[in-house]
Amino acid sequence: MFDENDLINSSLTQKYTSNGKTVEICIYRMPDTDWTLEVVDQYNNSTVWDGEFETDQQALDCFFSEIQQDGIEAMVIPPLLSSLKSRGQACNASFCFGVMPPKPMCGRSLL
Repeated sequence: MFDENDLINSSLTQKYTSNGKTVEICIYRMPDTDWTLEVVDQYNNSTVWDGEFETDQQALDCFFSEIQQDGIEAMVIPPLLSSLKSRGQACNASFCFGVMPPKPMCGRSLL
């Protein structure tokens, strides 16, 4: 059994800034698992991709693929929405504000 002290952080973990928005790209794994991709936005909201990646480079490539397609805005959850009690409420509020709900990509889904 492993604990958080056994967590292996990738050397590809980094901060990424675009259009005045900053996210931290966290790529990590446990000794017996593949790589996990997590993005933490400037408001400390976390998005973790479903599934794992065979290599840390695949995880980073997936992040940049999504940034290229949807922009960094898809990775940032504004404070108004992060204070809601659930992702469902955040999704409903986003829809009311005219924001399209996120689509799963590379196994990621905010819902």
